[in-house]
Parts: sequence; structure tokens; C-alpha cells
Amino acid sequence: MPNQMNKGFSLIELVMVIIILGILAATAIPRFSSQSAYDERFFYEDVLAGLRYSHKLAMTSGCRVQFDRNANGFELQHDSNCFNGASAAVYSQDVYRPGEGVGYSVNSWSDDTSWTSDDDPLIFTPRGQVTDSGGSVLNSTTLSAGGRSISIDGQTGFIR
Repeated sequence: MPNQMNKGFSLIELVMVIIILGILAATAIPRFSSQSAYDERFFYEDVLAGLRYSHKLAMTSGCRVQFDRNANGFELQHDSNCFNGASAAVYSQDVYRPGEGVGYSVNSWSDDTSWTSDDDPLIFTPRGQVTDSGGSVLNSTTLSAGGRSISIDGQTGFIR
């Protein structure tokens, strides 16, 4: 009959397993999560939110809204000639962030983040359409922000 006392692990074996798991965790976990991956995702979400807000604001206010890409991100601006009867659009009035009272702009683009656009600036009309700076309605356009693509249908302004 086998001795019941010899079953189990010794303290040395348990300590060695814990040390090996600690070494694996210290080397493997940083590979799965890096700050740049989070930054890219947050920038993508900011661009997506800015586009959707531009679309909704143009349709509800009746004024064109410009989504303008800049060196470090983007900014949103209203047509300042919207209600004074002028035919030429002038995008000089800041769009304010809801509840904050500051201009809607994002300047969090980093060198590690990809940021491309087929058309710049994008102008959202009160009918929900997306035009280029010359006023031509786009068929569709694509932005790439943080390694993810955002497609916009020019006729409807649908953003996906």
C-alpha cells in the first residue's frame, strides 16, 4: 500500500512554478498591451464622434458644418454666413462641444497613429449630404484613423 504522505508538491516545486509564471508574465503582458494601441483607438473614436456630431449638427441647425483635418487632428467649424443671407460659406465660427463651451477640436494625433483622408475638408450640409470644399456632393469618402477605416456615404452622410 502506497504511503499517503508522498502525494503533492514540495515547497521548492511550488516556488519554482511561481517564479517561472512571474517571469513569463513580466515578459508577455507588455506585448499584449501598449499605450500606442490605446491612443490609436481613442483617436479613432474621437474622429468618429466628430464626424457624427458634424452630420447631426448640420441637419438640426440648418447650417453647414466643416470637418477640417489639421496637423494633429481635426476641428469643427460652422458657416458664419449661414443666417445673414450671404451665398459664400465662411467657416470661421467654432462649433462648441456639447456641455463644455469650448471649440470642438481634437489634437491628439501622434506620430504612431495613421491618419489619412480621401477628401479634406468635409462639409456636411443641412440635407445631410457630404460635399468637398467646392460644393460637389461626394459619392463616398474614406478616412483612416488609428489603423481603422471610416466610410462616409456622400448622399446620405451615413458614417460607418
